[in-house]
Amino acid sequence: MDETRDILQRLGRGDNDAFSALYTLYSGKCAGFIKALIHDGEVAGDLTQDIFVKIWVRRRFVSKVSSFESYLLKMAKNAVLDFSKHKGVSRRFHEEAVVISKELAGEDEDYAEKSEFIEKLNRAISKLPPQRRRVFVMSRFQGLSNPQIADLTGLSIRTVETHITHALKHLRKALEIRA
Repeated sequence: MDETRDILQRLGRGDNDAFSALYTLYSGKCAGFIKALIHDGEVAGDLTQDIFVKIWVRRRFVSKVSSFESYLLKMAKNAVLDFSKHKGVSRRFHEEAVVISKELAGEDEDYAEKSEFIEKLNRAISKLPPQRRRVFVMSRFQGLSNPQIADLTGLSIRTVETHITHALKHLRKALEIRA
């Protein structure tokens, strides 16, 4: 435990070697915990990487936690919950696109036109810059608030708002919708 405390103190000062040591000590436990919950080793590895990136970004805070292992496992649990939400995104995205198409095209339009609209919407979203697309999807399809998005992405709330505004402007133009 003293070893971890020392590593955390060095991490708080931005020591890369301390981060590497922390990763070596705990990444396997983190990945194993995640894999036990979601039964997918590749995704567990990806989520573990994401968690350790967050640890590095929040290193000054993390260096002061009383139990790093508890903190890490809580981060892992939250990552699994977020991942579970994300899995539902494509399903909800399709459902939301159908609702949008009904609102914009009217109920009497046939299925082919709705499918065409959904395809056009998907293409328009895919053309957004990656970060703007990610922020937009988190906002509109995952139902996250702007402060939650800012926390998860490391962006300011104002930057999140700007991304959403620009994404909506792009989509209106691409879908020829007048606001």
